[in-house]
Amino acid sequence: MQASRENISDSLGRRLKNWARKKHSHCYLCGVSLDFKDSNSYNAYTCEHLWPRAYGGNSIEDNLLPACQSCNSHKKGNFATWAMPAIQSLILGFQPSSQRLQEIDGCYKFALHYKIAQQLADQKRLNLKQAFLQLGPWTDVRVYNKNDVADFFNLENHEPHSHL
Repeated sequence: MQASRENISDSLGRRLKNWARKKHSHCYLCGVSLDFKDSNSYNAYTCEHLWPRAYGGNSIEDNLLPACQSCNSHKKGNFATWAMPAIQSLILGFQPSSQRLQEIDGCYKFALHYKIAQQLADQKRLNLKQAFLQLGPWTDVRVYNKNDVADFFNLENHEPHSHL
């Protein structure tokens, strides 16, 4: 697959930033309030490609959402999917502590969130941007079925069933 070569146009960048200031002033992933003034802060506004440019994602409005600098930069180099061996092997055993669940690395949290966004998009026939907006930012990681092992497929970090 060939990476997208197009940058976000200035006019699209301005339009998205204005929209974010007025209607979506938080990171679509972690929910932190975005800083539109200090571009060096961890929560500085950035425009995030939902499908990364490195994997062919275009710089179009439907593929972009506001994200904090921290989320955008930490996951960018390691676009996580459920198919990655590290994701598949994320097993915490039975009834892990809340502290252990919160120590899960951000790329795994992103993969959990992305998985449910894809399911929501498929279910409701939405594009990925609409699904992320409806889902909202992720919350604390928790075990979905407490009677089963805590592995990647039995963890969640979104409000359960609020999107269905």
